[in-house]
Amino acid sequence: MLKALYRMMIESILYYKKFRKEIESIRFEVNPLHICVANRMVNRKQHTVTWHIDDVKSSHVDSKVNEHSNMEVKKPDMLQQFAENDMII
Repeated sequence: MLKALYRMMIESILYYKKFRKEIESIRFEVNPLHICVANRMVNRKQHTVTWHIDDVKSSHVDSKVNEHSNMEVKKPDMLQQFAENDMII
């Protein structure tokens, strides 16, 4: 039981690190106080992305920016990759 819980914790940390790296690669800056919130400026307006587990929300005044960011952040692909490359502890 403990091994399964430990494995879930490690996989969550690995997912967070990979997702954060991807977010930062498209010019988002992660908030140091709220580590699941990232911001960037697009068309002189703030674009915010928040995430929790596998739920990602994008917020910007222009809906086209939100649609484009959904294509940039490949959340389902990342989750699929973790499922395929199942970690063994």
